[in-house]
Amino acid sequence: MKRLTIYLLLSVFWITGTVHASTWKINDEYIGGKYDDSNYVKEEGDVIAINTREFDIDWMNVTIKTNGDVKVRIKTRYEDGTRDTTYGDLFVSTDGWNPYVDLSSWDSEDTYERYRSDTYETGERWEYALSTSSGKIYSVDADNIWRSDQEFADPYYQDHWYRHGQEVLYKPENEETPVGSFAFSHSGSMIKYAFNLSTLLGEDWSWEDELDLGFHWAMTCANDVIEGGIYKAAAVPEPGTMLLLGMGIAGLGAAGKKRFRKQ
Repeated sequence: MKRLTIYLLLSVFWITGTVHASTWKINDEYIGGKYDDSNYVKEEGDVIAINTREFDIDWMNVTIKTNGDVKVRIKTRYEDGTRDTTYGDLFVSTDGWNPYVDLSSWDSEDTYERYRSDTYETGERWEYALSTSSGKIYSVDADNIWRSDQEFADPYYQDHWYRHGQEVLYKPENEETPVGSFAFSHSGSMIKYAFNLSTLLGEDWSWEDELDLGFHWAMTCANDVIEGGIYKAAAVPEPGTMLLLGMGIAGLGAAGKKRFRKQ
């Protein structure tokens, strides 16, 4: 009986305790508003650069494990420090991704067109910001979001080309307390952020819950921006899993009943 119980408990643990992961890919199909066409606008308006390779972002991968561990990987040709710019912060929405879509100018066959008027003022209001320079996660106060215009407000940059109106940094007040921390790393063309969803969604969050998240990242000039959303419906227990668990519980009950009769 003991051996049967142990085997059944191990089976249940294997079913419920194994950590799995899912990955979503966000391609760079977001442009964002407030830029002027010029000789420096490349890739159908997506990248502002003298050399297209300087600021180009290729994609963002979001991998989430069933234990809540999240890895956000951004593939970009951008190097920190290029032309007086730095890495921006990662902004996260926990209630879906809701960019501004200008239907009057949207050609449905051109994926680059749909977000050309989206800025922080017109688009998504982020709930959290991961401060790249400090490694801290903050619950967003809209007054503390730093836009590309503010970063390059100095008259020295008045003749420089960059995308205006985009959120690039979060600058908390001195007394503002972070809600958590994260790990940041970069190697070659890859930038990585790692954190746990419980920091954003609370300790009661579980993999079975619905996930509707948005992400935004750019360098401080926003000469290229990647933004997009991911979605996972609430989980429904698989029939096979429930059947196995039911059989295990029934087996324990039958074995216990048989032992009781023998006594």
